Amino acid sequence: MIPLIHTFDADGYLMGSSEMPPGAAGVNPAVATQDDLPAFNPDTHRARRVSGAWVVEVIPVPEPGPEPELPTIEQVKADLQVRVNSQYAQRMNEVALPYPQYERESWPIQLQEAQALAVDPTASTPWIDACAAQRGLECSELAQRILTKDSAYRFISGQLTGARQAHEDAIEALLDIEELRRYDVTTLWPQ
Repeated sequence: MIPLIHTFDADGYLMGSSEMPPGAAGVNPAVATQDDLPAFNPDTHRARRVSGAWVVEVIPVPEPGPEPELPTIEQVKADLQVRVNSQYAQRMNEVALPYPQYERESWPIQLQEAQALAVDPTASTPWIDACAAQRGLECSELAQRILTKDSAYRFISGQLTGARQAHEDAIEALLDIEELRRYDVTTLWPQ
């Protein structure tokens, strides 16, 4: 019989065996045997050598943990609302992020001054005056551009907010947890 070389894990249990190559010397006798491995199912049992003999043991089955709690309908709705708000934020960012933060912070001032110029061409508009001078534009032209962009922003903001609120209403109206799980938060958004 050809001797076998065994590999064991840190706890001394058999991990595998292979034939000892001819002429191999210096093999630890604790890992080389000429006896047959005991028959056992490695999925349910494990083997180890104890005092020169094979011992086969049943693999302990861990105690099952508690069943995971299924989310409540309120938790599923809350998760969906978080996902809807994430979709909303992503789309609003696509509109606003091309502009630097400091410029976005000036939007209320820009709008206020542009509206004032639309009513009274002699209105005091220090922000528009400075920006128009830097750009080589007439103040009235810059004011008109600001009003046009504001109108476009309000339109897309209104569409996106309406879609977010439509999702909110639809989620709140659903009473079946399976319907909620199938709910698609990527629909309803304007293109």
